[in-house]
Amino acid sequence: GKTQEALLLPSSTPLPSMEEGWRECREGLDALHQEIRTFADSLKPSPSDEHRVHQCLEAIQLTARGMLRDASAHLFGSQAVGLSTPTSDMDVVVLSKGLADGTESTSA
Repeated sequence: GKTQEALLLPSSTPLPSMEEGWRECREGLDALHQEIRTFADSLKPSPSDEHRVHQCLEAIQLTARGMLRDASAHLFGSQAVGLSTPTSDMDVVVLSKGLADGTESTSA
């Protein structure tokens, strides 16, 4: 009937080959990939942001060692794995074997 005829393409309209279709799809995916990379790069902390995080971690380490001789400060979370943004917080844990096993106590 008429509904079937309406769904058919006119014979003058050539169908794209599979290769052409894939190339167009690939070009679109490449463009999307580049947009995502550009966006992700814009969210990365700057070298000065990274330096500030390192300085803060050092300050925490020095403060902790002032209280516990064997203390060590460790960064974890998004800052540690490179997924932070300029507004991300810092996740830090301070470890001390002496405090854990009772051979050392805090001086404060």
